[in-house]
Amino acid sequence: MSMFLFLLVPMLIGDVAYFVLKKTINHEWRNEAKCGELEVKNKNEKYFGFNTDKYTVFYSDKNDKWGFYEITCKKGSDRRDTYSVEPLPEYNIPSWLR
Repeated sequence: MSMFLFLLVPMLIGDVAYFVLKKTINHEWRNEAKCGELEVKNKNEKYFGFNTDKYTVFYSDKNDKWGFYEITCKKGSDRRDTYSVEPLPEYNIPSWLR
């Protein structure tokens, strides 16, 4: 029995962490990021940062994966603003939440 719990508990903690993160982030984070004149907005993404040059992005439902990445804004000339993306580790979405 203890071996069963030893194997089950870490898996459930990861699943619960995803569920709690997604609910909290959906409530608190923004639906878009602004890099100068450029607006970044994608389905299943939430953005943290307020009129700044760097945003943290939470994504879910990308090929049954979830995770974070960072956007760094780059101001361009003639209002040609761009951004670069720095990926961070991603994780599988628990099957019971798909």
